[in-house]
Amino acid sequence: MGQRFVFGLIWLAVALLCLAWGEWPWAIFVTVGAVVGVVEFYALAHGRPIQGVAWVGAPATAVIVIGFQLGDVAVIVGALAAAAVGALAAARASQRASGAALMTLIGLVYVAVPLGVTVLLRRELGVFGVLLALMITAGSDTFAYFGGRMFGKTPLAPRISPKKTVEGMVIGLIGGGVLAAAVLAMAGGLTLPSLIIPLLGPPVAVIGDLLESGLKRRFGAKDSHLPHFDVIPGHGGVLDRVDSILLVAPFLAIVLGIIGIL
Repeated sequence: MGQRFVFGLIWLAVALLCLAWGEWPWAIFVTVGAVVGVVEFYALAHGRPIQGVAWVGAPATAVIVIGFQLGDVAVIVGALAAAAVGALAAARASQRASGAALMTLIGLVYVAVPLGVTVLLRRELGVFGVLLALMITAGSDTFAYFGGRMFGKTPLAPRISPKKTVEGMVIGLIGGGVLAAAVLAMAGGLTLPSLIIPLLGPPVAVIGDLLESGLKRRFGAKDSHLPHFDVIPGHGGVLDRVDSILLVAPFLAIVLGIIGIL
């Protein structure tokens, strides 16, 4: 717990520093994290024919995130197309070349694109855009963790994540929703239409968390960190930290776009 707390604070401090520093520091921070996260995703299927091609996906991830910073859709689409072609070429000797190429693309769509959306939120809405996503995810996760420890009795999804409880989830939904509403209020964006964010954002975060847990169960992995590269000691890998935001960021972008804020 002590290690988890200390390194969690360090990770949060670096993230907030880059976020406050400016658009490009945040974009660079996200790019590094996204590249590690994509490689972790491919490593989950280590040794299987469908394992994604990391040396293709990693540079494509960097291009995708920078594409979001530049606001250039052509760069993003071009990186996805190039990755598909590159993965097929790299895996051509395998009978499952199409599977490896598909997994390479899935990693980019699942990890790189959503994290790139946080760069879009920072560029278009400033610090509050990203803080909103962070408060939904971190708030839901933190309140669920402590709520589960204090009141948890009923397993939420025992086959996927045995430690999660229904009681913890409910407390997490409330905590994440309150924090999201507070950020919206501070940014002057708390309106009747925007209430959909604190109402639906935390459930989306829970789904994102369970989805990543399900992937780890599917591939028999305890956490997502790479061997000999525990980037956040006590917390697992990058994927273990950003699992919820991978769904929350696109959700926010869609909702904010519909209600006319983004």
